Amino acid sequence: KNVYLTSTLMTRFQYCGQYSSEQTLGFLGSIDSLQSGKHSVAQIVFTVNEIIKLSFEYLCSSCGSSCQNGRCSYVGCQAPAKFDLNGSICVSISDDFGTILMVAKDVQHIFTLLNLKSLEVKKFCEELKSVGSFSYSKWNKQNSGHSIYQHVLSADSQFHLYKGLVKRYTSKSKNEVKLFCLEVTNDTQVINNILERELDR
Repeated sequence: KNVYLTSTLMTRFQYCGQYSSEQTLGFLGSIDSLQSGKHSVAQIVFTVNEIIKLSFEYLCSSCGSSCQNGRCSYVGCQAPAKFDLNGSICVSISDDFGTILMVAKDVQHIFTLLNLKSLEVKKFCEELKSVGSFSYSKWNKQNSGHSIYQHVLSADSQFHLYKGLVKRYTSKSKNEVKLFCLEVTNDTQVINNILERELDR
């Protein structure tokens, strides 16, 4: 069977075995409904409480080696300088119904969660490319002297609302329920429209 993700705006997204033209009445999801297992995928509005872990690394698009000072670190690589940015972030998020850890792997989603604007993203990437990689942990401040670290501190101290499409999963290492970010936006107008529609239900 093919599995489809069916949704409408303001829908709590749910998987169904086969597509049906019959639409379920949609509404905004919550962290509580995801933690309890009532829903495996949902659209939620949330705030970021704390950045737990963050990592970035530029890799050569041709050979996959690390990047240092804007160049491939593998001396045998003769390909033109082109690099892919990989990233991962784990944040503590909350809504009116609970708190949970959320993981994001898409770098654009990470930039959104860091609340970086387009010009800031460009500067951020230039700084990252010069050092090759960057990691941050709330328990380890070894990169506290780096300029990128200041971006993290700034993001960690700001309050913003986000709308995300998230999926529930259980961490194998700790058998802990977490969320995986599928989509996220910090567009105030989009979030306000969704909340207003939810209130009008």
